[in-house]
Amino acid sequence: MLDQLRKSGAVGESALESALRRQQIYGGSLDTVLLELELVDPKILSDELAAANECESVPVALLEPGLERPWDALPPELAALGWIMPLRRHLGTVQVAIHPEIPSEQRTALERSIDHLQVMVTCEACLAKLAAERSGSVMPQRYAILALRWMQAMRNPSPTTAADVPVRESAAPAPWMSVSAETAPYTVPPVSKPATVRAGGVSANKPSGQRSPTFLYGLPVDDDDEGSPAASGSRARVDENRPAAPLADRLAGPRSALAEAVGRDQATDALARAA
Repeated sequence: MLDQLRKSGAVGESALESALRRQQIYGGSLDTVLLELELVDPKILSDELAAANECESVPVALLEPGLERPWDALPPELAALGWIMPLRRHLGTVQVAIHPEIPSEQRTALERSIDHLQVMVTCEACLAKLAAERSGSVMPQRYAILALRWMQAMRNPSPTTAADVPVRESAAPAPWMSVSAETAPYTVPPVSKPATVRAGGVSANKPSGQRSPTFLYGLPVDDDDEGSPAASGSRARVDENRPAAPLADRLAGPRSALAEAVGRDQATDALARAA
């Protein structure tokens, strides 16, 4: 497959080198790594796999669940190794999917063991899908995502290129999303300078001696609630430091209320205010 990709030029040499390095680290076949790195369109890669293995690509309809797979027709040792997966019996022919990097001796053994055989090729991720379908197990996430992308691409009539994608203006982010790159929407200033607002609604006139508001999910949250005991105590201390008004001024209101009282309750209330 590597020789075919280099021959066709479907993937650049530097991209191939990056894919080979990733393959050495994470394993898997070359087609898996190419799909993970999105270095080639799935439909183009499908054509390259078919050319490299000299056979047809598996139609997406044969990868859909619900078909009766002829597992009994496969050599057990090859099926257990994952080099081949059955697709269906069709017009007296057993159709199978082979691994993109199947060794030549394994493919020869397959062709000798089954009469009326039709060999097709698909990506490694779709072979993992067929294996999970048989066992009823959950696919590894690495292959599940790639198999989904592959099948979606195969359903499209043609490869999607950059020229086919319409250019759309990105929507304006929500206000709290605009601070995602930093911990706060302003630059933390030295103690001698006030904070400079760049975004959000944080006041720029906050004295440097006060604490800056903390941030929860990008939103400013004051450290002290307005109704907290500490805030109430602060207001009480401020009231104590204010100069007291003259006694005559403080009694002027109660005296007027007492003079205008027409009943015992109003008079009692006026006396209570004077006290």
